[in-house]
Amino acid sequence: MSKKICFVVTVSLAAKNFLEWSFEPMHNAGYDISLICDMDEEYMKSLPDYVHKYPIKMARGVDIKGSINAIKEMKKIFLREKFDIVTCRAVTSIPIIIELATSTIKVGGLLAPLKSNCLDELNNKSLYKEFNLKLIDVYKYNLPIQNSKRTIPVFKKIAITDKKYPRNYSTIVKKYKK
Repeated sequence: MSKKICFVVTVSLAAKNFLEWSFEPMHNAGYDISLICDMDEEYMKSLPDYVHKYPIKMARGVDIKGSINAIKEMKKIFLREKFDIVTCRAVTSIPIIIELATSTIKVGGLLAPLKSNCLDELNNKSLYKEFNLKLIDVYKYNLPIQNSKRTIPVFKKIAITDKKYPRNYSTIVKKYKK
C-alpha cells in the first residue's frame, strides 16, 4: 500500500511555484499524491496523471463565506481519504490548521504546514496534547529573493483524534482567532 500525501494551497500559482518540483520524486518514491486548490482546467491538464486533483474554490485573504464553503468541500474529501502526510501553505493559523487537518492523518502520519515566521504559534503544548500530536521538528529558512522568514513545523500524530474534531468552522475560528 502506498503512502498518501495531500497538499492544500489556495491558488494554483502557489502549487506551481512551491510544490510541483516535488511531485515526480514523491511519486517515484511510492507516494499517492493529492492536490487541493483553486485551479482552472488548464492547470489541471498540465499536472501529471498520477496527481489526484481536487479543484475547490478558495479565496486568499478574508472571505468567511468562501472559507466555510472550501472547508466543507475539503471535509468531504478528507472523510474518504486517510493521509500519511498533510501539508498546506498560506491557509490559516497553526491552531486552526491542526484542528482541521489532524483527523485526516493516520496515526504515525505527519502534519507539515508551510508557514511564514510562526514560531510564536508553536508554544501551545496543550493544543498538541488535545489533538494527539507531537512537535518533532521545526525547519526555519529564509526565502532567497525576499529574505523573508519561513517555518515548517513537523508534527507526528501519536494517537487517534477524538471524534468531536474537527468542529464546525465558525466554532474553530471563534476559539482560535485573536
